[in-house]
Amino acid sequence: MREDLDFQQWLSNITQEEGVNSIQQARVLLNHIEKRQKDVHFFGICLSSFIVCAIKTIYQGGIHIANMNNPEFKIDFDVFSYAIPFVSFVLDHSIKRVTNIQNHERSIWVFLKLSMIVYYLGVYVMSLEIQGAQNLNSLNNFFIMTTVNLIFFPILSGIYSSLLYKGKLN
Repeated sequence: MREDLDFQQWLSNITQEEGVNSIQQARVLLNHIEKRQKDVHFFGICLSSFIVCAIKTIYQGGIHIANMNNPEFKIDFDVFSYAIPFVSFVLDHSIKRVTNIQNHERSIWVFLKLSMIVYYLGVYVMSLEIQGAQNLNSLNNFFIMTTVNLIFFPILSGIYSSLLYKGKLN
């Protein structure tokens, strides 16, 4: 609260002392601060959405591991597990906005991220309605691939976003 009062006082001092040019500069600064606040808010929403989707997706992977030998268990659609690649992609964009990255990450990293997303979604959609088996030898390959994806995709995507935030992918 004190910082807001100091900023408002500083802004009023500039506008009273230095004329029209300083008013324009103050307006530009105020617009920049408002944009920055919106970027940070958007990043917070994306990060919290990613965390919720990641926890739910890893939990789904744990359920699959627990039910591998259950022939009655089948892979059902889970909106969080389906949405996590999209949330992850938007999170990466919000990281670029909040950190003001001017030079974007190298094309190879973007290609790998998009390949990982397409692979994850392809395996996930193709494995829907697949059931478990009584023994591991007769278990469907898509069941195993989906279980591995559900556990590792959120982790790998989180590592990618963390490296992007730290500026290591430029």
